Amino acid sequence: MDSRESLGNREMMKKLRAEGFDIGRYRTRAVTATLGLRVTQRIAYKFTIKRKHCDANADNLVNMEFNCSAPDRVWAGDWV
Repeated sequence: MDSRESLGNREMMKKLRAEGFDIGRYRTRAVTATLGLRVTQRIAYKFTIKRKHCDANADNLVNMEFNCSAPDRVWAGDWV
């Protein structure tokens, strides 16, 4: 059974029952404790942006005022 060491006793019980074993949750917990099996929690992927301290920030010239008096007065974009 490929579980990536991430199944707790409830999910382990469901997998074992699907494979034909007649086992309950508490029995699964006891067996895993006897065998010394430990659950490894998966860590959610966290996207971070690493910047150099020397990167300059552009000045905020628009100042959240997006209503312009004429076309082509304010342009905005993203850079990476």
